[in-house]
Amino acid sequence: VALLEKSYQLAAQYTSGENSAARETSDRAPEKADGKADIVPIGQVSVPVVSSLSQPMSDERILAGLSESRNWGFVTPVGTGGAAEKNTIRICVHGDQTVLNGQSVRLRLLEPMRAGNTLLPRNTLVTGTGRIQGDRLGIGIVSLEYGGLIIPVELTVYDSDGQEGIYIPNSAEVSAAKEVAANLGQNLGTSISITNQSAGDQLLSELGKGAIQGVSQYVSKKLREEKVHLKSGYTLMLSQKKNN
Repeated sequence: VALLEKSYQLAAQYTSGENSAARETSDRAPEKADGKADIVPIGQVSVPVVSSLSQPMSDERILAGLSESRNWGFVTPVGTGGAAEKNTIRICVHGDQTVLNGQSVRLRLLEPMRAGNTLLPRNTLVTGTGRIQGDRLGIGIVSLEYGGLIIPVELTVYDSDGQEGIYIPNSAEVSAAKEVAANLGQNLGTSISITNQSAGDQLLSELGKGAIQGVSQYVSKKLREEKVHLKSGYTLMLSQKKNN
């Protein structure tokens, strides 16, 4: 009995030491070698397993337990049941926006997160840069601002399909239609030819032709601009870019 009690005391000391070391490790803010802050979702707290030591048993109870039939065979482990850690932050589009290639995109946090040693609460606004590539609008975030503090990061926006960037439906058809309209507008300015006898009328016609060509080129350029309309509240995911 004394030997059992001593083993219980040693087990309790070992368990408490492990828990304190784990708490110290979790309190440290993650760091990266390139100076960019690590992003961690807040609320991702695992509930520790609490094991209570058995109360001292009488000699009669111990002897009775030893006399019972037991399964002394080996038990083969089949795997661990630990839950996978979350690696994304829920965000959304902040207000209706029309984004051109290379312009800023305003986003809003839907849950708190920690960037380095700074805790960013829910509804904090973040800004990224949009890049249109095919049928996706890629959004990259290189810095965060909160409370007058600039935090360097390296974050990427993912859509609900798990792919990088926001999916743009029917982008190929829209681009083709805009290209046709732009070509028609450009040809309109170059196909006008007016022949007059007098020098005054010829000067006026050249001025008019130049004005029409200028307008048609402007319209053609505007039609060829790539832009994406984003609806307010559209839910996205924010993930930290991993260096290879």
